[in-house]
Amino acid sequence: MHIENEKEKLCLDMMRVVSAHWREDGFFQDVSTALGIETSLFYLYFPGGIADVLETFAAYVDREMVAAFNRESLDQERTHEKIRRAVFTRLIILAPYHASLKGLWVQGLLHPLSTTSSLYTLTDTIWRLAGDQSTDFNFYSKRGLLGVVYTSTFLYWLKVGPACMDKVGGFLDQRLANVMVIPKVKEKIVGCFKKVFS
Repeated sequence: MHIENEKEKLCLDMMRVVSAHWREDGFFQDVSTALGIETSLFYLYFPGGIADVLETFAAYVDREMVAAFNRESLDQERTHEKIRRAVFTRLIILAPYHASLKGLWVQGLLHPLSTTSSLYTLTDTIWRLAGDQSTDFNFYSKRGLLGVVYTSTFLYWLKVGPACMDKVGGFLDQRLANVMVIPKVKEKIVGCFKKVFS
């Protein structure tokens, strides 16, 4: 685990003490009380409030995911296996923060699709780890589909908890199997149109 700076360290400390009964308008005050740190310090590092905290946290987790992925990289893995391993690795890294993330979700302060830039960065990072080099429309469709897979799997993980990673793995496998069917269906549809208009 490598913490780059004081802002990141403060973010991780905050994410460890988040409580389900906290509300957005008093978030920094609650964190200040829990950590025994002046409230002004949180506003200095995170002027955008909880959104800034979550962006910093996401960047940290993404970096840890990449490092863990590269430490175990296997040449024989197929693309979907690399994607699965990256997603699963990220959820393992999130495990110590499960209670806090669930608390933020309960209070409506956390929604995977509300931080679009973080989700895009995540899906782009995973696809690049998997070796994707596409530049056409597939570039966006791949990341969009992975965003759906990750979001649904993350919410399931929030529900069952890190103690049930076998179930989470099975859920993830099913979501990946579902989206892998889509390109095949698209090819069939395009093929049918070509026959009709040829």
